[in-house]
Amino acid sequence: MQKIKDFCKRHRLLWLTLLVALAAAAVAAWAGFDLGQRVDNQPVYEIVNDDYTRTVVIPATADAATQDDGTTGLYLPVPLKSGQRIYGVRLDLTTHNWAFRHGTLYAALLDADGNAVANGELDCITIKDDTFAAITFDAPYTAPGTADAEADYDLANPNMTLRLWYTPGDDWDVYHLLGLWTDADTSQQMTRRNANGTTDSIVGHPALQYVVNDSGSWSHVISRLLGVLTFAAVVAGFILLTHMVVVRGVRNGIEKASKILMPLLFILLVIIVIASCSLPGAMKGVEFLLKPDFSKVDENVLLEALGQAFFSLSMGTACLCTYASYFNRQTNLLKSATQIVTIDTLIAVLAGLMIFPAAFSVGVQPDSGPSLIFITLPNVFQQAFGNMPVVSYIISVLFYGLLVLAALTSTISMHEIGTAFIYEEGKVSRAKGAWVETIVCGIIAVFCSLSQGAVEGLGFFGKDFLSNCDNLTAQLLMPLSSFITCLFLGWYVPKKIVRDEFTNWNTVSGKLFPVFLFTIRFICPICIFLIFLHQFGII
Repeated sequence: MQKIKDFCKRHRLLWLTLLVALAAAAVAAWAGFDLGQRVDNQPVYEIVNDDYTRTVVIPATADAATQDDGTTGLYLPVPLKSGQRIYGVRLDLTTHNWAFRHGTLYAALLDADGNAVANGELDCITIKDDTFAAITFDAPYTAPGTADAEADYDLANPNMTLRLWYTPGDDWDVYHLLGLWTDADTSQQMTRRNANGTTDSIVGHPALQYVVNDSGSWSHVISRLLGVLTFAAVVAGFILLTHMVVVRGVRNGIEKASKILMPLLFILLVIIVIASCSLPGAMKGVEFLLKPDFSKVDENVLLEALGQAFFSLSMGTACLCTYASYFNRQTNLLKSATQIVTIDTLIAVLAGLMIFPAAFSVGVQPDSGPSLIFITLPNVFQQAFGNMPVVSYIISVLFYGLLVLAALTSTISMHEIGTAFIYEEGKVSRAKGAWVETIVCGIIAVFCSLSQGAVEGLGFFGKDFLSNCDNLTAQLLMPLSSFITCLFLGWYVPKKIVRDEFTNWNTVSGKLFPVFLFTIRFICPICIFLIFLHQFGII
């Protein structure tokens, strides 16, 4: 207990920073609470019962190129209360036991004359089987009349129609259509108009909910604030954990943490690779990863590969320079560089063997982007190990634990850069330098988080704050700093100093030094300049 008290006393500023971050998130959540731009943050009126006994197929357009033919769709008669403002709808959907889905689900709210008064769409990759999915309208719609909070929905006399239709991602999706859960109430009737021109009449209530503007109750306010505060606490806690490692120094903090985290990360990676490659059809993913297709190799592929290697090795972030400054003169830089590149490549190949075999085993496209990791893969694990629920759960936990460990090792490295610069150049203690870095990162993190929906318009140059930070660092500062470093090392630093560092003051062989110097002076600047132009779309 005394150790805890001493820790709290020594780190009072940290707790103050934590409270400021939480307070800022809470204020932003309160201020932006009634904006009504995020469907899942709005209270929901359910207009049908929960007794869903069957599914109705949502019709698809003829092919992926036809987004809207004007008629295809499932038409649901739905009532709205007078003066009610609706932001979107939620639908209980089924993918018919498929863990993923490509294409787009569209919704249009039609008035009595058949005119669309609100439109929305949903990327079907986000749909989970037998789970409500939310479709946000492009702009909220307010039903005519005067709002009556006490009025009930008159299901017997609907005044609006909701049209749902589906555009498949490819021809395969046409044969595995989406379904909407309904009950069997014969007093209600839906109409389905198919792409081939046929029309069906279907009875029953759909599993449909309205997302409406009724955010004034304290239960909803508290519910949302708790969600925001929980998220802020997780972010602040992650920054705090990074700070605690860095403030202890290189040997007692970063080195000890790396000795634990890096082997653990590698072990988890190998476990998931074995599980992934043991799935039926996994060899298709292995073949996709390891079998080259030279017909697709062009200048864009080469530039993308250069960019990937560039960022994977943390070039241009001062990370390598910072850690190298702690080396003694006996460290073989050429050997260390070779080891870094080899291990980085090995981890990249293992990561591919972890993801692609599992994805191909259930037919997931390998180019799904970020949604592949955060949305699709959980469903992939669920389906791949469906007959072993415990194994599915364990693999999912291990996978996301792996991501957390990878993120933590990265944040520690990035934190050390600023900390080292501040305490060495500012002539302050490491603890104070780490505090400055933590506080600045915490403030930037708050603005980045708020720009993702809580505060609309938080940004500049037509992009949100997080996107601007990403573009500034990844597309400008990193290539620019690497380019300047090459010119500085190759042309400004005396050749003798560079050779002494390369050969450890002539204790190791310098036969490759001419090749190294030529690469630094000419090849690296040209490659970095090409990456720079490619990122800005110039080439």
